[in-house]
Amino acid sequence: MHALFLGARANKLHEHPIISPDEAPRVLDLGCGTGMWCLDMASHLKPRTGRFEQVEVDLEPRCDDGTLPEDATINRWYDALKSATQIAGRPIAYNTATPQMLAAQGFTDIQEKVIRLPLSYWRGSGGPQREIAYFYPLALVDEAGLEAYSLGPLTRAPVSWPVEDVMRYCEETKRDIQNKNYHVYHVM
Repeated sequence: MHALFLGARANKLHEHPIISPDEAPRVLDLGCGTGMWCLDMASHLKPRTGRFEQVEVDLEPRCDDGTLPEDATINRWYDALKSATQIAGRPIAYNTATPQMLAAQGFTDIQEKVIRLPLSYWRGSGGPQREIAYFYPLALVDEAGLEAYSLGPLTRAPVSWPVEDVMRYCEETKRDIQNKNYHVYHVM
């Protein structure tokens, strides 16, 4: 995922400018996988002042050209995941009020940058989209990303699907992700 995020952000480790060279840097890497981003930041950072940067992937399938049928498995997968995580009190759905919530806590200079993450090579015509169209589906399909998102929420009470059903559902969803006729993307 580090390579995906790096490629999606034009090889920038962070978006905000780092201003003050007078303070020691403090970087907090929350739930970001292997820690590769943190190591890259440490190697490039000089003492700076603090900033907060949040990166989220919104898993809701999007399609602008009507190529994704409404009853596609990927849509049903997302609806099931969204419902299960909502029931568990840990919603996976992107909260559109996040900027307002941050402002209410005193954060300033809040910026939101949306990057498309194609689910297959249909958008891979060049530039960063080509790299994203390679790495993102790889993470979801080949590196068990769908299973990682799905198994916990869908097998725990009250949803309580059998593991075999979740795995079968993930396989069906992967076929949608690999279908180049579906011009589907997530946003980051």
